[in-house]
Amino acid sequence: MPGGDRTRVCFLAYDKNLYFFNLRSTLKQPQMMVVPNANNAFLPQPEDMLVSLSDSYDIIISMLDNFHNYFTS
Repeated sequence: MPGGDRTRVCFLAYDKNLYFFNLRSTLKQPQMMVVPNANNAFLPQPEDMLVSLSDSYDIIISMLDNFHNYFTS
């Protein structure tokens, strides 16, 4: 990927709510944070949203592998 070790990523999802994912490399699993009012959106933890791809690679892959499980009822 262009940028190498400097590459930073952030993931969010949207339906009637906004979903932000904390993918800090020190976590054991991804944290999903829900903002229920998309018209009054805010970043629940701004310092944890944009992460280094190389540092958080394992937790990012875990989140992507399990993404469908976050939204099944």
